[in-house]
Amino acid sequence: GLVLPPKVAPVQVVFIPIPPPKKAGQHEEHRVRQNAMLDKMHELSKALKARGIRSKVDDGTNRTPAYKHNHWTLKGVPVRVVLGSKDFDQGQVTIKKRIDEEFETAVTFDESVAYLSTLLDEIQADMYARAVAERDAHLSQITEWKYFVPQLDKGHMLLVPFCNTTEAEEWIKEQSKGLEGDGASAGAKSLCIPFEQPAMPAGQMCITGQGPARVWCLFGRSY
Repeated sequence: GLVLPPKVAPVQVVFIPIPPPKKAGQHEEHRVRQNAMLDKMHELSKALKARGIRSKVDDGTNRTPAYKHNHWTLKGVPVRVVLGSKDFDQGQVTIKKRIDEEFETAVTFDESVAYLSTLLDEIQADMYARAVAERDAHLSQITEWKYFVPQLDKGHMLLVPFCNTTEAEEWIKEQSKGLEGDGASAGAKSLCIPFEQPAMPAGQMCITGQGPARVWCLFGRSY
């Protein structure tokens, strides 16, 4: 399933109620208690929305709590908030994170809105840090062609000095194609010219050797 950063998730927090157990002869008490639990979840959801957080209460009665957990997990919702009968009696909710299925913590009603707001910021920062680390682990900065294809074959993106001409890009695409047949791989193509440019050494030639380098350009294979 998806794992969405909070900033782009259509739903950032979903509330999942666990209905109180039904007891014979206590239908009215059950109904009142269930409605009180739902009211509390809607109250907390409304408080989150007031802070600009996209939240939803899954109060449908045609699906089990287990189904709802799985449904919202697959959709990548960053945080799930669960309220069962015991939690309700203790004035707290149970909070779970999509990026760490082992994570589970109980927070009081009064502290939950501020806690969730902070938690979303922490999840965003954590996911961004992981993505940057993953990118940097597969990024090589090179200036000589002899290193280009070996690094490309490792699945790396390559930051190279580039003269920024169509002819040079076509040359790179042809020269970086892999083996033929079942082991064939596409040639590299330009991905972007980063806004943040490293200093260009004086007299630096294009990676192709076809002229002076004008920019640092990122190349890679698209699959």
